[in-house]
Amino acid sequence: MSIPTPRTDAYVESLPNGLDSYPECMIRVDLFEATFDELPAARDVAIIDETLRRFRSKKWMPEIYGAIINHAMRDGCFQSDEAYFEWIEEFSLRIFRRPAYRALMMLLSTQLLLMGAAKRWSSFHQGTELTVESSKERGGRRTAEAALVFPEGLYDELQVRTHCHAIRAGMVASRANNPGFQLLGIGDGRAELELTWKG
Repeated sequence: MSIPTPRTDAYVESLPNGLDSYPECMIRVDLFEATFDELPAARDVAIIDETLRRFRSKKWMPEIYGAIINHAMRDGCFQSDEAYFEWIEEFSLRIFRRPAYRALMMLLSTQLLLMGAAKRWSSFHQGTELTVESSKERGGRRTAEAALVFPEGLYDELQVRTHCHAIRAGMVASRANNPGFQLLGIGDGRAELELTWKG
């Protein structure tokens, strides 16, 4: 019996050129290579298995396939958005602790990590951008305005929030005290967010 994937199906149907959409936008395959070890239930979601098999010998794959995997994980493996996003943070943190990414994500302060956010983002993504403004002190917390920039239609709200939670995991990796974020808005190929942590 196949597991229904309504959000995944809706995302694919929204793409302007189907699976050929946004070929300039790519994501690192190794971000997903531990999916089955970390989330065994994903093996039972056909589109996840098919996608990871297709790209397992590659370094990069089209970003839409990363979004498809994320949507399918939410559809097939979690009962709520909250449970899915909690897992994304835990999974991302384990990825960042790997030797290949440890120096990139864990050996700098949160301030320095965010100052180099664009470079770090480009280590995982091509064709999309993450920008972070200088942080400011506000009520005993540091705040920094950030933006995800992408071709309109590539990211829906689930995918934007997935990236937001992965960014928060990066802040945890840099030993930020009580990190958080607020998604301020999504539109016209841009998502605005505010990152916060205790200064």
